[in-house]
Amino acid sequence: MELQRLQHIAQCLQRDLDYHSKRLARAIPGYARRFGPSLKLYPKPYLVKNLRTDAAFKLSPSGQLTFNAAGIRLFHRPIDEKEAAGLLPSDLADTARQIAVEQLIVHELDHVSTGLITFDDVQALKAIAGSNTLGEIDLRA
Repeated sequence: MELQRLQHIAQCLQRDLDYHSKRLARAIPGYARRFGPSLKLYPKPYLVKNLRTDAAFKLSPSGQLTFNAAGIRLFHRPIDEKEAAGLLPSDLADTARQIAVEQLIVHELDHVSTGLITFDDVQALKAIAGSNTLGEIDLRA
């Protein structure tokens, strides 16, 4: 999927989360606590770029969230393989790719809300609480 399309999906998701945040908070327990701060503290349009890191995203000092296109494309690989093998029609594959982008971003926003923003943050958590704790946080996210 092209970088421009990935960014469009990310910004549409950001707009939709912001627009529907009050309804989502009523419908999903813990939504306001988990995602509200991320939406308020980082209102700049989400970017998607090819980052020179394995991190899923970076947060600039000015509050700009940039998601790593390479990480998103990893989520697309199984979809691409099923489509190439004729196991998934192209229209459904396109929908699945969009959902994958949205799921990854929502997952990473949960990490932002818990303060796991940099690689060093994750390593510190693992050193203190162990790798299993990170797995539990990932499952919740």
